[in-house]
Amino acid sequence: MRKTKIPSAGYTFSKMTSADLRRVSGASSTSQKCRGSILHISKGSTLRKPVEVTIKDPYSALFIFAEEKSSSVIRLRLSSKGKGASHVTKVHLAESSHLTLITLDESSGGAITQECSIEKGARAQWICASFGKGKVMHNFRSEMPARGSTCDVRWLFSANGEDHFHLSARLDLAGAKNRGTVDMRGIAAGKAHVTCDGSVSVQRTAKGSQGHLTQRALMLGEKADIRMVPKLAVHTRDTEASHSASALRITDDALFYLQSRGIPPAKARRMYAEGFLREALMGLEDEKTRERIVRRLTGKVR
Repeated sequence: MRKTKIPSAGYTFSKMTSADLRRVSGASSTSQKCRGSILHISKGSTLRKPVEVTIKDPYSALFIFAEEKSSSVIRLRLSSKGKGASHVTKVHLAESSHLTLITLDESSGGAITQECSIEKGARAQWICASFGKGKVMHNFRSEMPARGSTCDVRWLFSANGEDHFHLSARLDLAGAKNRGTVDMRGIAAGKAHVTCDGSVSVQRTAKGSQGHLTQRALMLGEKADIRMVPKLAVHTRDTEASHSASALRITDDALFYLQSRGIPPAKARRMYAEGFLREALMGLEDEKTRERIVRRLTGKVR
């Protein structure tokens, strides 16, 4: 393993060898081609600027370790061009740490697996923006076995043309007084097909916890399709849990009002899309990143 240390920044970045990857569960089976990295956030450190990570390799793995009482923001950009690409992200948050991970998926198809384990009192904000192309399978899972941990998942997507997305987000609340939310929201246009599989599980040991799942879809045109699969499993009475799902199809007739005011059809659809998506990102403090995500998502709407 080759290490690059940046002591003043509060983190270290390490490159993994093929031998390291073969010992890691979940990494690409083609480990000789897979490139892996480790991002280690130091104990008690507060990173003033987001850590930028861009991955273009078709086979890749990223492991993030946030030590106790650390605070950081990481922007992960996935931009591989191979249709059979594979990426794995694994995150571990130590006690009382705080991490915001923003994943921007602009790849040309492939499989993405992301997992997060959260210890006592730690907080994770997980923001996914899916605006790639082709056939994409993206699975996220968060395990929360310790008391007082929090995970907030906000997933936005935009599919167009012949895109085929399968997006899955799962929260497993097992510790007492856990807090978990999943908000999946997105747009399908053209002949795109999207499946949103959202799941929140509250175990018997998660007394006093809260789990909420929301799914919202906007279909632009007659041929676009979004399938929402909400799942809520509650195994204790001492909890607050809810789920909701809604879908709206916008046809050309529905855009007539905007078009009658001189707004072209494509711009009218983008205006609908922008208003629909922007609400989900209000909790993101970084205005530059927020605007970038909205711009990239609505840019696919034609």
